[in-house]
Amino acid sequence: MTLWFLDRYSPHVVAGGLCIGLAAANLVRLGSAWMLAAALAAVVGYVALDDGRRRLAALTVALAVAGLWWGSVRLDALDRSVLAPRIGEVGPALVEITGPTRRTSFQLRAPARVRTFRGRGLREAVLLELPLGRAPPQGGLIESVVELREPRGPRDGFDERAL
Repeated sequence: MTLWFLDRYSPHVVAGGLCIGLAAANLVRLGSAWMLAAALAAVVGYVALDDGRRRLAALTVALAVAGLWWGSVRLDALDRSVLAPRIGEVGPALVEITGPTRRTSFQLRAPARVRTFRGRGLREAVLLELPLGRAPPQGGLIESVVELREPRGPRDGFDERAL
């Protein structure tokens, strides 16, 4: 079997390796030490090999491992919330509306990002609940006193905490 497409589409194969590594982070998260060892082995293989296709394979593996590491680090950062230990606290905040506002029977709900809470600069995604009235525009900034509440648990087959 001839692998003619490797010669013609080698940049796409290498980029695909990086994409596969980034996507694999959703399934598997490995420690940085293992990733560093695997990436170093792939880079050494790339340098040591003289055959073009083997070098391409080594480079693709190195970028896949780098993508897996990058994705794992990013997902770990997303899993940690700066505001979680402050649930139940009330304080002044600057909130930026990041998406369209949804109207329910009793309130307005909008995805938002907390920029500051009690004078501390943040970048934390939240669900902002407002009283009924005019909906704030997307991109708008709201300065208000807010109460931090935990997302609601499972109800009617939907769990806000799982998001």
